[in-house]
Amino acid sequence: MSPTDIATLEEETQSLKQKTLCKICLNKRADILLFPCGHMVSFPMFAPALACCPFCRKGTMCLVKAYFST
Repeated sequence: MSPTDIATLEEETQSLKQKTLCKICLNKRADILLFPCGHMVSFPMFAPALACCPFCRKGTMCLVKAYFST
Protein backbone atom coordinates (compact mmCIF):
# COMPACT_ATOMS: atom_id res chain seq x y z
CA MET A 1 0.00 0.00 0.00
CA SER A 2 1.46 3.33 -1.02
CA PRO A 3 1.61 6.40 1.24
CA THR A 4 -0.95 8.06 -1.04
CA ASP A 5 -3.39 5.17 -0.52
CA ILE A 6 -2.92 5.35 3.24
CA ALA A 7 -3.50 9.11 3.27
CA THR A 8 -6.66 8.68 1.19
CA LEU A 9 -7.99 6.01 3.57
CA GLU A 10 -7.22 8.19 6.60
CA GLU A 11 -9.09 11.13 5.01
CA GLU A 12 -12.07 8.90 4.22
CA THR A 13 -12.12 7.54 7.79
CA GLN A 14 -12.02 11.06 9.22
CA SER A 15 -14.83 12.15 6.89
CA LEU A 16 -17.04 9.24 7.99
CA LYS A 17 -16.40 10.05 11.66
CA GLN A 18 -17.40 13.68 11.07
CA LYS A 19 -20.65 12.60 9.40
CA THR A 20 -21.71 10.57 12.45
CA LEU A 21 -21.09 13.32 15.02
CA CYS A 22 -23.90 15.12 16.77
CA LYS A 23 -24.64 18.24 14.73
CA ILE A 24 -25.33 20.25 17.89
CA CYS A 25 -22.29 19.59 20.10
CA LEU A 26 -19.93 18.08 17.48
CA ASN A 27 -18.51 15.92 20.23
CA LYS A 28 -20.56 12.73 20.68
CA ARG A 29 -21.92 10.31 18.11
CA ALA A 30 -25.39 11.12 16.77
CA ASP A 31 -27.68 8.15 17.30
CA ILE A 32 -31.19 9.58 17.41
CA LEU A 33 -33.33 9.35 14.28
CA LEU A 34 -35.92 12.07 13.76
CA PHE A 35 -39.20 11.07 12.16
CA PRO A 36 -40.80 11.54 9.70
CA CYS A 37 -37.67 12.82 7.87
CA GLY A 38 -35.28 10.11 9.11
CA HIS A 39 -32.26 12.38 9.64
CA MET A 40 -29.78 11.38 12.34
CA VAL A 41 -28.46 14.61 13.81
CA SER A 42 -28.43 14.46 17.58
CA PHE A 43 -26.99 12.91 20.71
CA PRO A 44 -29.79 11.67 23.04
CA MET A 45 -29.36 14.53 25.52
CA PHE A 46 -30.28 17.17 22.90
CA ALA A 47 -32.94 15.30 20.93
CA PRO A 48 -36.01 16.05 23.10
CA ALA A 49 -35.50 19.78 22.55
CA LEU A 50 -35.73 19.46 18.75
CA ALA A 51 -39.17 20.54 17.59
CA CYS A 52 -38.01 20.37 13.99
CA CYS A 53 -35.11 18.80 12.08
CA PRO A 54 -32.07 21.11 11.78
CA PHE A 55 -31.46 19.86 8.22
CA CYS A 56 -34.83 19.87 6.50
CA ARG A 57 -36.95 21.84 9.03
CA LYS A 58 -39.73 19.22 9.08
CA GLY A 59 -41.58 18.92 12.35
CA THR A 60 -40.43 16.11 14.63
CA MET A 61 -43.14 13.59 15.49
CA CYS A 62 -41.03 10.80 16.91
CA LEU A 63 -37.47 10.12 18.13
CA VAL A 64 -35.91 6.68 17.69
CA LYS A 65 -32.61 5.50 19.19
CA ALA A 66 -30.30 3.87 16.63
CA TYR A 67 -27.99 1.05 17.74
CA PHE A 68 -24.76 0.45 15.84
CA SER A 69 -22.98 -2.88 15.67
CA THR A 70 -19.32 -2.75 16.58
